[in-house]
Amino acid sequence: MLLRLQAGAVLLALAGGAVAEAQFDSLTSRKGTPTLGTIVSMTRKSVTLDTRTGKREIPVNQVRKLKLADEPSGLTKARDALLRDQFEEA
Repeated sequence: MLLRLQAGAVLLALAGGAVAEAQFDSLTSRKGTPTLGTIVSMTRKSVTLDTRTGKREIPVNQVRKLKLADEPSGLTKARDALLRDQFEEA
């Protein structure tokens, strides 16, 4: 019984993480490191995100991908296809 409760808690935590991620903008660096937060400003030199740990300013030359929290799934799929050089899928 205890094992079932623990397994259920783990599944609930994982599902909650997916929901939480969908509520934030996501920036992926050229190194592949994701940063979740809310984009608060963008200039031609940097993107600033408000994250759980504070504001982070990331130079645009280190950005591989930006994903907005409310962007359509078709846009996400097309961008990912372009990044994989699969132009026909985009």
